Amino acid sequence: MFAEPSWLQVMHGQRIRPRGYHPLVDLHSEQKVAEFLGSVHGVIARCVEVVPDHDAFIARNCAMA
Repeated sequence: MFAEPSWLQVMHGQRIRPRGYHPLVDLHSEQKVAEFLGSVHGVIARCVEVVPDHDAFIARNCAMA
């Protein structure tokens, strides 16, 4: 039902926290990880700028006819 990377978000939302992290993470420098997370942050920020807020979405897509 979910892509593999999405399971972290699903479990986090259910208050299931990891006890550690995958050791392959250690193959990347902290700078490389920070750059990746910065790019993710940028994508999310751009999406937030163009996506309607919850009330606008509901009014446009779920209003009672």
